[in-house]
Amino acid sequence: MVPLPVWLRRTLGILALGGGAIGVAMVLGVLMSNTNFVGALLLLVFLVMYAFGIYAGLLMLEDGADALPVNTVYWLLQVPAISTDTVGYVFFSGFHVTARVMLAPLSWKVDFLLGSFFKFNAMQPQESTYLGVNFFAIAVVAVLWRRWTRMHATSRAAPAMAG
Repeated sequence: MVPLPVWLRRTLGILALGGGAIGVAMVLGVLMSNTNFVGALLLLVFLVMYAFGIYAGLLMLEDGADALPVNTVYWLLQVPAISTDTVGYVFFSGFHVTARVMLAPLSWKVDFLLGSFFKFNAMQPQESTYLGVNFFAIAVVAVLWRRWTRMHATSRAAPAMAG
């Protein structure tokens, strides 16, 4: 049993499941039009990540035993938003509130979205350079991690008290 309030467990489950489903549909749409082999392989990675989100959401909604660690990993994947002319990675599913610092010219921006978004680029000199953090994902990870560690501390302490 997941030690979360029902409303929070359901909200996070719906965000992961719905975001994963939207992401799978987006990736499949792009994959069907992509003829580049390397691009198709990268799209398959994102497809697996979004499918993992569907699994994580179902675990959370069904109150699965592994819901906390699985969802923690899933939301951790959504924390960074990085774009340089060498490499870029953005992966959002369900909802995000992301603050970005653009390095050339120096500025900042905050984005939010209810839905899903992904981006990966390599060796794209025309890409803007920024570093970003999804604060919503950090908050979710913090709540899940705290509950998971508290649950494990309680389960380890229970046998000691019984003896």
